[in-house]
Amino acid sequence: MRLRSSHWPNLLSFARLLVAPPLFVLLLEGRLWWSLGLFAGAAVTDALDGFLAKRHAWQSATGAFLDPLADKLLIVSTFAALVLTGTVPPWLFWTVWGRDAAMGLGVLVCYARRGPFQVVPTRLSKVNTSLQILYLILTLVILLRKQPFPVWWINCSALVAVITVLSGIEYLIRFWNRKNHEPISD
Repeated sequence: MRLRSSHWPNLLSFARLLVAPPLFVLLLEGRLWWSLGLFAGAAVTDALDGFLAKRHAWQSATGAFLDPLADKLLIVSTFAALVLTGTVPPWLFWTVWGRDAAMGLGVLVCYARRGPFQVVPTRLSKVNTSLQILYLILTLVILLRKQPFPVWWINCSALVAVITVLSGIEYLIRFWNRKNHEPISD
């Protein structure tokens, strides 16, 4: 099989999937420079695969499944490792994980009741993912400085939680109100 240019977005998403387990281990081992580099590199692949897919019309059903799966695995596993190391408050991890679990359950219920459909990311969902990525990068940078977390970081944690919850509610409303074979989007 020959690799075509149109496969690059999916390969980048797949690479992000592969990065999550070693990143989790590196975080638990306290190897922060490696963790930051790996996480930041994965974040760049997220932006790049979306850009390539849209710019060159290389969207695919595989990419529509693989890209959000890679995002979720990367973000949730990073939050989990940071909770296990005592860095991030557990309530924030459970908020992020709960939103993703509720969305996954919503997709399964919609699929079972109404058949196949496409979940198109909303603007708020994109803001949510970007905010979570920025929060995790900021957290790793603060850890690298080996100083106490500033008070404003708590406000950032609360902002991430609020946007995460709002994004989850938005999707659940869309799942509930959608008609058969109608994409869930803006």
